[in-house]
Amino acid sequence: MKAQRTVWIINHYAALESKDGWAGRHQALAAHLGRAGWEPVLLLASTGHPVGIQHLPAWRARRVGIEDGVTHVMLRSPSYVGNGVGRMTNMAAFTFQLLLPWTTRGVPKPDVVVGSTVHPLAAWAGLRLARRHRVPFVFEIRDVWPDALIHLGQLRPNSIVARAMTSLMRRLVHASDLILSPLPGVPDYLERLGAVDKPFLWVSNGAEGEIVAPPLAPPAEDAFVFMYLGSFGNAMAVEHLISAFERVVLARPETKMRFRLIGDGPRKTYFERLAAETEVADQITFEPRIPRGQVVARASEADCLVHSLHDHAVYEYGISPNKLFDYLLAARPVVFAANVRNNPVSEAHAGHVVPAEDVDALARAMCAVVDAPPEERTAMGARGGRT
Repeated sequence: MKAQRTVWIINHYAALESKDGWAGRHQALAAHLGRAGWEPVLLLASTGHPVGIQHLPAWRARRVGIEDGVTHVMLRSPSYVGNGVGRMTNMAAFTFQLLLPWTTRGVPKPDVVVGSTVHPLAAWAGLRLARRHRVPFVFEIRDVWPDALIHLGQLRPNSIVARAMTSLMRRLVHASDLILSPLPGVPDYLERLGAVDKPFLWVSNGAEGEIVAPPLAPPAEDAFVFMYLGSFGNAMAVEHLISAFERVVLARPETKMRFRLIGDGPRKTYFERLAAETEVADQITFEPRIPRGQVVARASEADCLVHSLHDHAVYEYGISPNKLFDYLLAARPVVFAANVRNNPVSEAHAGHVVPAEDVDALARAMCAVVDAPPEERTAMGARGGRT
């Protein structure tokens, strides 16, 4: 007889400290479930994301290990670059391997299976495994498909792929026993799919305070430092941050300023070229991506942290970006440009929130932080750190 109930959590891109240098949402969720009396098993691919780097040697098809009390099963999936055929092959290979009987050999059988997006094929495999073991299926919707791809301009609304994705999402929603999501507005999406009475649980992303070890020191530079940490992808309106910074510098010539952008992604080269064409190019620097565990400490080197999203309808369901929680933990004022359903910066009273796509409003908010007395900026950051 089993001493504990076992939960299998399937997420293709689950991040592990040993693999990615930081522990992501699903490792943390599994660890908390373990401390609550469950026996968690995390099933993930051997490749990282977004770069698709392979983390298993050529001779290994899977690796079973334990981190922070969580058993993980890492399945070999082919390396890839970008979002083309290589990534599609990677997704298909991971999904196929999940369904092979040997994949979970030696792992306790589940009492419940959680199938998580990003891509719905992995969640579909989770449904098949739940049916195989005759246990409840929990569907975690982290991204609303195909809406996210449509609003990012990567998919046509009436394309075959969009219709197929909608059909698959509808099937997963109706077949699930519970819907889980970090987006509080997902019930609106469920209503669109005809599942208005489906049980729903909102579990936000977040950051645990204990990762901030020593007390945060004040910024050491003589210049006022704006900072962006995160990815350089299509969803991030980094071009607006660059334009707004240029306007702030020109509006406050008496104040020495710098803008540090830290991270990686497919549009980084484009943003570097854009920054080089501004009148303040010598005050803008791009730095490499850093491990997740260093983000809060690096963010504390700023006087103001900035983030900007494009105006996409998909954000009506809500947001839960890890970077905003890291920003709040860094105890620095935050300027955030977005049209979203829920806004951690507003809820914490930790800075200024302005409409998406409004560069003038973004620049005014950044100027307001520059002009604010040091004690006011300290109070803003402290409110975020306490949230």
